[in-house]
Order: sequence, then structure tokens, then C-alpha cells
Amino acid sequence: MNIFVFLPLLLVGLGVLVAGAISMSMGRKRRPLMLAIGGGIIGLAAAAGALVPGGAAAPTGGFAFSYPAEAEALDAQDFILEGTGTAGSSLEVLKNGAPDGSTSVDGNGQWSYYIPTQAVGDYEFEIKAPDGSSIKRKISVASGLTDASNAKCPCRVRVSAETAGKAPVNGTVILYKDGVEVRRGTTPFLFGNLETGDYTYSIEAEGYKTFTDGKATTPKNKNLLVYIEK
Repeated sequence: MNIFVFLPLLLVGLGVLVAGAISMSMGRKRRPLMLAIGGGIIGLAAAAGALVPGGAAAPTGGFAFSYPAEAEALDAQDFILEGTGTAGSSLEVLKNGAPDGSTSVDGNGQWSYYIPTQAVGDYEFEIKAPDGSSIKRKISVASGLTDASNAKCPCRVRVSAETAGKAPVNGTVILYKDGVEVRRGTTPFLFGNLETGDYTYSIEAEGYKTFTDGKATTPKNKNLLVYIEK
């Protein structure tokens, strides 16, 4: 429930209904009376709508999916859920109605959530916002789509880091296009929903030398492994 939406609508609806009742008791004309009552009913209905989770196309907090599309068929490999929302908000992620994890909205108003390879089948992912509202996205996972999906974008690039001794490194990877930051995440990170083009990336990890100016080209590059040193 968004109380800041519900209360004003409720008060407006009740106020207009009271005005209509007073008008009736004073013997006013019927047409203004009916308009007043109609306006009151509309106000009350809008207030009730504010109480119903999922009654709007998007949660009251303004959260939305940007990838994948509704009913999209994805290849049987890892992918990410992406969307927009209120910066700094924490989001709960559910898969087929069961809790799967959580994510948060970054300072640019974007959120993402990594999904490892799923078995072939149909899935519904739900994102719950802090106000209790939620958005859902149905997708299907199929096999044999790799050749077609690799030939065009939107594309995905997975960036991971490790030492020369094959030890994985958890750091922050930042992706840029034309010098502008596109997105960032913790390695290994799967960047999804990318346009065709040339990208650069950097990796920052505490205790390691910062790796900068790596290059990725979509749809050519899919997996990038970066070696960094202490």
C-alpha cells in the first residue's frame, strides 16, 4: 500500500460525496448532485486502486524490467535480469514464486540480477520493491538458440578476473561505450542487453593493480578473462 497515494484520494472522494449529500438536503438541482456523487465514486475507486498490489503496469516506486522482454525465448546459458528503479533501493528477486536472492538499484537508477544456466522450460521472475509492489516477467529457456543469438544484438559479455596462478579475483568491473559508463558489477559479471559496437572496460580490485582500457566488441566477444597482478 502506498499511503501517500491512498489517503488524498480517499479524502477527496469522501469530501465530494458529503458535498453531494448536503446539496441533496438543500433541494439543489439534480444534475449538479449527480456530478458530485459521480466524482466522489471515482475518487473512492481510485483510492481503492492504490491499495491493490499489481493494479498498475509498474509498481508505485517506478520499478520496471528492461531485459529480457516478456515471453522472450533465451538460450540455455547464463543471463541477467535488468531494469530501472529508484536509486539506492533494495529489491527482492523471486523465481517461480520462491525467493531466489536480492539486488539493489545503483546510483544511475539501474538494477541487474545474475541468473545461472537454467534447465529448459518456462520461468516467471518477480521483482519486489520496498513498497511491497512487484513486477513480473515470464521467459522460456530453450536449447539450440546459440547460433542465432550470437549473430546479432542485443548481446552479452561476461567479464571475469583471475591471477596468473588461476586464482579468481573479486573486483569491480566497469564497462564504457564512447567514454561513457554503461554499467558496473562485481567480477565475474555478465553484461547484458548490449548494443552492437566497441566497448572498453576496467577492473578495480583491492590489493591488485588496476586493469584499464580492456576492449570488447559486440557481437564478437562473449567471454573475457582478465589477468591482474598484486
